[in-house]
Amino acid sequence: MVKRDQRKGMCVAPYSAQLVCAAVIGSFLFGYSIANLNTTIEYVSLSLRWCGDDVTINCDASRFNQASINTMVFAGAALGCFIGGQLVSFGRRRTLLYNNLAFIAGALLSALAVDFWSLLIGRIITGLSVGVVTVAVPLYIAEVTEKESRGFYGSMHQLMITIGILFAIALGLPQASLTVSPPPLAPFENTWWRVVLGLGGVPAAISFIAFSLVYPFETPHFLVTRKREGEARHVLERLVLSSVSKRGGAADDSPSRAESRRVTSLSTAGRTSSPAPHPPQQTPVDAQHTTTEGSRLLAADSAAAEQVERRLSEIVRAVDEANQASSKQMSLLSAMAMSPQHRHAIIVGTVLSALQQWSGINTFIAASNDVFIKAGVPQGSATLCSTAMATLNVVVTIGAASAIDSALGRRGLLLIGTAGQGLSLLPTSIAYMVGGPESKAVVYLSVMSVLGFVFFFAVAYGPVLWVYLNEIYPVEIRGTAVALASAMNWTSTLIVVFLQKYMPNSIAYSLFAGLCLFACVFTYMYVLETKGKSIDQSPFFATTQQQQQQQPPDEEAPTRTAQQQLQQQEGG
Repeated sequence: MVKRDQRKGMCVAPYSAQLVCAAVIGSFLFGYSIANLNTTIEYVSLSLRWCGDDVTINCDASRFNQASINTMVFAGAALGCFIGGQLVSFGRRRTLLYNNLAFIAGALLSALAVDFWSLLIGRIITGLSVGVVTVAVPLYIAEVTEKESRGFYGSMHQLMITIGILFAIALGLPQASLTVSPPPLAPFENTWWRVVLGLGGVPAAISFIAFSLVYPFETPHFLVTRKREGEARHVLERLVLSSVSKRGGAADDSPSRAESRRVTSLSTAGRTSSPAPHPPQQTPVDAQHTTTEGSRLLAADSAAAEQVERRLSEIVRAVDEANQASSKQMSLLSAMAMSPQHRHAIIVGTVLSALQQWSGINTFIAASNDVFIKAGVPQGSATLCSTAMATLNVVVTIGAASAIDSALGRRGLLLIGTAGQGLSLLPTSIAYMVGGPESKAVVYLSVMSVLGFVFFFAVAYGPVLWVYLNEIYPVEIRGTAVALASAMNWTSTLIVVFLQKYMPNSIAYSLFAGLCLFACVFTYMYVLETKGKSIDQSPFFATTQQQQQQQPPDEEAPTRTAQQQLQQQEGG
């Protein structure tokens, strides 16, 4: 996924990959934020003395506070989805840029918390930022990548979430071998959880710098919606050139191609100012594009130039269609009422989002230590098991990055993944029913079931959902529809994670197994394949498009038109 820069003799990533890497720092913070209390919440309870001076962390106040603090990040995320759906209309890159400031504020407030309420506020702010990420990052990735590689790059969102989860859980290992002592805690025990919560501000600062200084421009789709087609063309030139170079195009080694890349890079970043031979009424960006240097890019690689114009025309056409739809002021509710295609797409996306969380994934991600301890696993070993689970999640997600664009497609992966998740949990569910919670088989099966569950989730539901959501909605409702689906996802998470603190494992394993198998049936009946389609070609609208294309021409129309013209002439 790298190409060699002929002028400097070094390897650099394709431009689309660079943009994706900058964006998925938010995905890393997503995973880190939902899991950084998994292995440290007990020390938070003791440090803030939620049970008074008692060493226990199982008093009613502590149990409620732990459940509340864990779920507030999900509650904030549910609200953040709707906020993100509105913010992206002001700019995808701008939304990601300023969302990092909220991540930094939430991390600092959480790390410096002195009581339950200050920690609660910090977690809510962090949750708002996570919610914005769920909308803005997949949308940004979808709009800066080609349809052939969108599945691969889109899966980077889920991969970085899993890496963030692993990093957060692994930070609990230094405390895994410690013996919990009565308050006041030792200095390390009292401060390490603050370090874990505060570290989230570091990658957020890096992302802020990247979008401020290195990639200070918007996506082609957004630029076209703001009638800035010249800027959109410049961004597409950079994206297309890097894509052609990565595939080893013939023009890649030519001096003129290298020079044209330099010109494009500089003009895209806004660092050149060439005289514009066009009338003064043109915008600066359009004038800049039509300079002599800009023309050299087109001459350097005609195939790349054609690809740029083709992609730009596709975007313009999609935006024009969206503008026509928006002129009708069609909200999500009116879209569902007036169009069965819109209704089908919205319902499928929303239900898929809810079922992803009702399958139980964030019960294991955000509270796996608690689940394992309830099953009889010692506390120190529980942290090791959680780390193993998070590591497996990362490794499998890496493999799934290429599988998402395989012959199985999005739908095939969802069918395999949901079935595998449900079947993985069934043995533990049966063990609880047959042997009861005291059975030794439960201890081992509970861990093995979670590992199998996470394996199949990482193969399918994890990476596929966020790619799929940005492929099934037409552009006129994409932002709000994805925001609705994401909000449903987080609301479901909020309910499941909060109830987990009070839910026996015997019920949890059986409930989640049943819901996973239900998700498999739902996928089989209602989910349509999107692999290989443009972001603006939703399969839920294919029937209407085919009917319009296959509609036979009106052979009498030319005759009627000629007769009308003759009548007008006679009347004149």
